[in-house]
Amino acid sequence: MDRANSKRTALAIALFCASIVTPAFAQCTRECGAGTPTPRPTHTPLPTPTPVLPSCTSDTALCLSEGHFLITATWTKPDGESGSAHAVNLTPDTGYFWFFDPANVEVAIKTLDGCGVNGHYWVFSGGLTNLKVDIAVTDTTTNTTKNYSNTQGTAFQPATDTSAFTSCSALESAFSPNPEGPSDDKAPRFDPSPALLRRDSTSGCVTTDAVFCARGRFEVTAEWQTASGESGAAHAVQLTAEAGYFWFFDPANVELIVKSLDACSLGQGQWFFATGLTKVGVRLVVTDAFTGESRSYDSPLGAAFKPIQDTATFSFCPTPTATPTVTPTMTPTPTQSEPTRTPRAARSATPTPRHTITPTPSPTITATPTITPTPTITPTRTSTPTGSYVTGRVTAFCGSDCTGPPVRGATITVTQGGVVRSTTTDYFGYYSVDGFEPGPATVAAVHSGYLPQLKSVVLVLGHNTVGFVLRPI
Repeated sequence: MDRANSKRTALAIALFCASIVTPAFAQCTRECGAGTPTPRPTHTPLPTPTPVLPSCTSDTALCLSEGHFLITATWTKPDGESGSAHAVNLTPDTGYFWFFDPANVEVAIKTLDGCGVNGHYWVFSGGLTNLKVDIAVTDTTTNTTKNYSNTQGTAFQPATDTSAFTSCSALESAFSPNPEGPSDDKAPRFDPSPALLRRDSTSGCVTTDAVFCARGRFEVTAEWQTASGESGAAHAVQLTAEAGYFWFFDPANVELIVKSLDACSLGQGQWFFATGLTKVGVRLVVTDAFTGESRSYDSPLGAAFKPIQDTATFSFCPTPTATPTVTPTMTPTPTQSEPTRTPRAARSATPTPRHTITPTPSPTITATPTITPTPTITPTRTSTPTGSYVTGRVTAFCGSDCTGPPVRGATITVTQGGVVRSTTTDYFGYYSVDGFEPGPATVAAVHSGYLPQLKSVVLVLGHNTVGFVLRPI
């Protein structure tokens, strides 16, 4: 398909473009290795009304703009260990890379057709990491490569390269709109399914079109403003339980990627990271749905979005909701043991020595400490609300050397004593359930067409990860 043809809505232009053959997709097929098996992606791309995502995207390479650009990335730790980043397509123009955990988005990148603005293709990138990162973007029509990097130990600095490549055609230069401004086009090339804009939650918030809900607890909203004075609310899309993205003008054009991390196990509360692939004005607001606290972050109009790596966003660590309901089931245990440790005879004998002999108060004092163990239950109660929660991903079995597709809509049930909580996996197979105590529990995954699985685990305080690989029946 002619890439320019998808951007023309006028009939005359469409007829004119129909005779033009753009070699981008064929070139990308050659670059990615025609005739050889394409490596299986680790994530299934978001669904689209039409199959616009190029097939040459692999586990370590992104193909964007219908095969026009091939992108790879590598990471390096401070100790020198390095590796290739894993690629995931989000939209036809945007993708991201993860390094160590598929649920943890590290670097986002997009290519934009700015031909109608300044005769160039643009490359915007941003990251949620402070590792050394090297990115290579190749224009497959000219075999030209541009490199972008982030220095070790620094928050990932955004790239807003509006003169990256000059392979624009005459038609693109004449008719392409500004990709970073509102468009009158009523038929965008990519439209996330509305079902993806919501997820089940047993906690304090839910993702909607304008609100991203991280981990069932933190509400994130964004507003944008252009140089012409136009403004509006950004549209939210869930990626994982911890991460999501926002788009402003076109669903295919990702502008912000955000994630929330639980650092309570480190004694550092809740963290919030965000990166932007834009130069329009932005205001981000993060609200803790359980405490009502809010934090706001601003990026001025005309400036590259500076990375947000806030490791002191919120200090409140307990995972609320139903955690207090577990407390009554635990408190009766100490109270029942108290009568057995303090016999009735001992209590009835205590008053008698008081009236008969003066020295007897010493036994009375020694008997009193037998009652003091009761207050020792108090520390147990105060630590109870900190709670435990479980997250994970459910995929389908595909062999020992590959990552299978996500199992969507699987029922996850976590049982601990008399507490039973259930949820379902999202589009990417992720889930999150909270409201438990540290200790033994069982986690079950059930989906029609697959053999059910049950895992026995010992929950620790805070975050617990339990994944499943289901085998088809």
